[in-house]
Amino acid sequence: PPSILLGKNLFKNNCGSCHAKNMKTKMTGPALAGVEERWNENRENLRAWIRNSQAYLNTGDNYATALSLEYPSMMTAFPSLTNEEIDGILDYVRYVSER
Repeated sequence: PPSILLGKNLFKNNCGSCHAKNMKTKMTGPALAGVEERWNENRENLRAWIRNSQAYLNTGDNYATALSLEYPSMMTAFPSLTNEEIDGILDYVRYVSER
């Protein structure tokens, strides 16, 4: 599907330096397999985190706070990513995780 191809390219260019391409290995950032489940299937919050994790921490979200404590190097902000682009990345993560 087009969203997976879009997500693959975006992942490679924006996420792959900190997150493992197999989605199951921890690196600088957490393994991404199951990321949507860990965010309670709430793509709106996950999109906000991806766009600007530092700003999202100010919401007081418990999971985001725990994540920032476990991985103290703050995630790069991606404010220009659209919902469609972030959804493509998430679709790609799910696709690779299920293989």
